[in-house]
Amino acid sequence: MKKKNLLVGLLSTAFVLTSALAFSSCDKLQPHTHKFVDAICECGEDLSQSLKYTLNEDGQSYSVGFFSSMEEIQEVTASFERFDEIQFNVNGTLVLPSAYNGLPITVISDWGFWHSSFNNVIIPDSVTSIGENAFERCISLTSVEIGNSVTTIGENAFYYCYRLRSVVIPDGVTSIGDYAFAGCSLTSVVIPDSIT
Repeated sequence: MKKKNLLVGLLSTAFVLTSALAFSSCDKLQPHTHKFVDAICECGEDLSQSLKYTLNEDGQSYSVGFFSSMEEIQEVTASFERFDEIQFNVNGTLVLPSAYNGLPITVISDWGFWHSSFNNVIIPDSVTSIGENAFERCISLTSVEIGNSVTTIGENAFYYCYRLRSVVIPDGVTSIGDYAFAGCSLTSVVIPDSIT
């Protein structure tokens, strides 16, 4: 149990570090909307080294996230010795892009925005799948706007987003993974009849 808790603590702090680096030169860290076009935020922040676009198996669409797997998070954390003094928070809205390099973004990567510090996330209509653990432990997250094309919400997708109070699940969603909203403080949930 201690090893698991230590790993979770290290991973949490590593993501905070990644977030700090991702927005280190952003001069508009006051609450605002981060809108991305080919990894460049409208505020001028270049996330090309942090925001990862992965070509999907179909070769016709992309996945997006800060991370593309738990293994990648573990690699990042392995190279650091001390995390306890790192603190960073980006208040605002993350508006995910609908395309990259002329192709649609259809997937939010598994673990893609794990432990992100955004208050709000807007997922575009191009996205059809929200990966497993995609927004897990986004403890600042208060609202999510899920695009109308989403059909699948993966396991633990919004796990422990404890400030998340309400969510509207689009009509096209047919599958919601186990614990997708566990640990949230949901007081209002609209679930369509399409859920199986």
